[in-house]
Amino acid sequence: MKIVIDSNILFSALLKADAKLAELILNPSFSIQGFACYFLYIELFKHKEKIVRLSSLAEADLLDVLYRLIRKMTFINETVIPDEIRLEAYHLTADIDPKDAPFVALSIYADAPLWTGDRKLVDGLRAKGFMNVLSTADLLARLKLS
Repeated sequence: MKIVIDSNILFSALLKADAKLAELILNPSFSIQGFACYFLYIELFKHKEKIVRLSSLAEADLLDVLYRLIRKMTFINETVIPDEIRLEAYHLTADIDPKDAPFVALSIYADAPLWTGDRKLVDGLRAKGFMNVLSTADLLARLKLS
């Protein structure tokens, strides 16, 4: 399954490295082909200290988990996404959270659902008719794991 992974999913997978989120990304039997935009790297660096502080892992172990997670993902440079798609994504997210626009744009561009743990984003996008967004519960149901 091809899927765009939002920053908060990766953060949660790092904070609870033995939890279901990391397993969903890392376990080959789930066949998740994760995509993310380069903006995710910025988010990781911006919140690195907080992630390290809140994680139950030593920093070296946390970095090991991060390495394994990002190796399973394909990163797409947002500049390859056509301007009209980026503009559409911005309009969809402007009153929800404009920082999510790159992930929504990638979802549209890659024709892959956006997996996010942000309930406000899920509800806001669906209210606007953008249905290609999944909460973790939605993904688990789609994978028949709930």
